[in-house]
Amino acid sequence: MSVAASGLSVVASPALAGVARLVAALALLVGLSVAATLLTGYNSDALYLYSQAKDLIAFGSLRGWTFSAIPFTVPDLIAALPITAAVPGPRAYYFVAAPVQIVVLVAALSAWLARTQHRTFDGAMLVSAIAAVLVVLLYGLVFYPYGYFVVQAMFILNYHGLAAVCATLLAVVACDDDFRLLRDHLAATLVAVALLTASDFFFAVYFGAMLAAALLLSRSRAVAGLGVAVGGLSAAVFAVSYLLNPSLEVHIKASAATPAALGPWQVALRIVGLMLVPTVLVLVLRLRGALSRRSLILYVSLAMIAGALAAAGLIKDLYAFRYLAILVPVSVVLAVEVIGAGPPRREAALLAAAAASVGAVLLLVGTKPSSAQRPYRDEIACIDAAGQPGSTIVAEYWPAKIIFESTGRRHNLVQVGATLQAWDWISNERWRSLHTGSRTTFVVTDHIDAQTLARLAHEARAETICGGKLLKLDRPPPELDDLKWAAPKAAS
Repeated sequence: MSVAASGLSVVASPALAGVARLVAALALLVGLSVAATLLTGYNSDALYLYSQAKDLIAFGSLRGWTFSAIPFTVPDLIAALPITAAVPGPRAYYFVAAPVQIVVLVAALSAWLARTQHRTFDGAMLVSAIAAVLVVLLYGLVFYPYGYFVVQAMFILNYHGLAAVCATLLAVVACDDDFRLLRDHLAATLVAVALLTASDFFFAVYFGAMLAAALLLSRSRAVAGLGVAVGGLSAAVFAVSYLLNPSLEVHIKASAATPAALGPWQVALRIVGLMLVPTVLVLVLRLRGALSRRSLILYVSLAMIAGALAAAGLIKDLYAFRYLAILVPVSVVLAVEVIGAGPPRREAALLAAAAASVGAVLLLVGTKPSSAQRPYRDEIACIDAAGQPGSTIVAEYWPAKIIFESTGRRHNLVQVGATLQAWDWISNERWRSLHTGSRTTFVVTDHIDAQTLARLAHEARAETICGGKLLKLDRPPPELDDLKWAAPKAAS
């Protein structure tokens, strides 16, 4: 019996250690995700996929939707669907969805390391999680605030994070042999490229740069052929999207007309600062004699992407640094290589440092709750208290989906511009007529033009409630053009 027990302990010990490593890795990633989401809270952009998933569940289609320039459907919407079905509301969705991208990156990278470098999956998972934590904290804290918007994209499903993850993983598994894996399965590769590009054009930018970097370093005709095929297909997808999605043209023109908050030199200096992280990692690998061709290709592609985005003038403000989301997964890959090239005893110290850092950030942001964590809380409470089911909410883009979803879709939603003109950007026209019955209309005053509000309050005899944050119209007069279409039809 004692021999059997001894044998069981020998077998069980490695298994338990493996489980412990997996639990530690997931705890690090989830803690990191919670810290990132607590810093700024959520907004209407962050609820893009939540609202689409709710509509798919409720209606079975996305008919009536006006998409953004970048529709974020594959794989973003697919990932959002089960989460949306399982959570009670938008705030819970935001926190549950936050770890998805970083966990996918770490798990897929670990599976590849286990298969190609004879590492255990749990060991690779823990090392990759440590690398992810250190990279995210470096970008988000050391280079705050602009660095934060680079990492934020990894924790909101529709901010180019999954495009960056997919491009990086494809390059990691295929670039060592001039992308032969992708060339041998060209049809599947082109289908994946078409779907990912149609969902997020930045995938084509990221993956195209990786192909270009591989071609630059290898001069391979095979890579050139693959690059031509992928580039031609991506251009065709963009052209079709431009013709079929009117929002793309609107977005391009609006972006071109938007004045830059940062000058060219300010953008350049910030990009140079961000590039310090992968540059240091590559130099460490080079000094240790462990710089692989794969790591060099990824680093060169980062330089190309950063230079191209800066030269194109796409980075005009702090928020636009999310276009550089590719920095995070590539830097994680490089950091994993650095940790793997060092002595194993350092992993325990790095784990302790990563865990302590995540704990410190959680403690810091958790003790300083901000209004961004519960946006439009007062307006939501006022509508819940004063409104009857089936009322209509009239709101500008930023509060619209937050209030609509946070009140459980118990009311209709009319999304408007500053002067109460209809504004269907990233919304569903079906939301205007979900319910019939109540004639009460709530106008959310945030972002609405002051003169328009004053005229509306006078002509429609609106009641100001919620400290002036809402106008309540019990029976909007049908002759009032501004809100004639906002009142739901009376019950038949």
